[in-house]
Amino acid sequence: MIYRLLAFLMAAGSAHPQAIPDSVRFNVTSDVKGLYVYLDGERIGRTPVAGYRIATGPHEIRVASPYGTAWNQPDFSSSFVAVPEIEYQFRAVFERNILINSIPFGAEVYIDDLLMGRTPLQISERGNELRLSKIGFQDYSLPLKRIETLSHLVRLVPDPEWVRMRKDEIQIKQKRISRRRKMMFASMGFAALAGLSTIHFRSKGNSAYSDYLQAAHPDMMNRYYDRAEKFDRIAGVTYALFEFGFVATGYFFLTSRP
Repeated sequence: MIYRLLAFLMAAGSAHPQAIPDSVRFNVTSDVKGLYVYLDGERIGRTPVAGYRIATGPHEIRVASPYGTAWNQPDFSSSFVAVPEIEYQFRAVFERNILINSIPFGAEVYIDDLLMGRTPLQISERGNELRLSKIGFQDYSLPLKRIETLSHLVRLVPDPEWVRMRKDEIQIKQKRISRRRKMMFASMGFAALAGLSTIHFRSKGNSAYSDYLQAAHPDMMNRYYDRAEKFDRIAGVTYALFEFGFVATGYFFLTSRP
């Protein structure tokens, strides 16, 4: 009885039980050896795992990523239902995910001349050559296999010819802005002068009309009335010039902004 009890306890505590009712064989390999393998949340060993027996029914397998616990490096996982008389084979394959970024950002990312997107961009390690391209900067190329880290930052080098052309464009734009600012101040002064002139001639016209109303002699009445009309016409012209200067000031202000 003692020997039978010991044999039963040894069989129950075995790491690879051989007496599971309706059990099937379970094998796990990976492209990297020594990775932890979890079955239904419990660690059962390291890759490769061969001949491990599991009960029939639903299971979940997980193989830890060789790249650690980074958010962009997920573990291998799979759910399956074990049925009798089938030997299950799992191979965990991991693609290294790399975060590509650049200074300045927004560079086009090519892998083997295929456009993948713009930086910052996460890519998988598929293909041979990585290339970054951005207008005004020199292209950057590097074999994917030479990227050793999970995050790769590239500082793009400005293109000297583009920089020279850009400086010329900026100088031309600055000269144009300077001219328009001068025009803005000139039109502002013109509008102010026309506005003051309008007030002056309007006041003189009102004064002449007041004299017309108070005059008793017909000749004086006609003279004051003619003066009032003349000043009103001049005030109308200066007011139109004021409006023109005001509009011109607004135009040159909007077009002289950097």
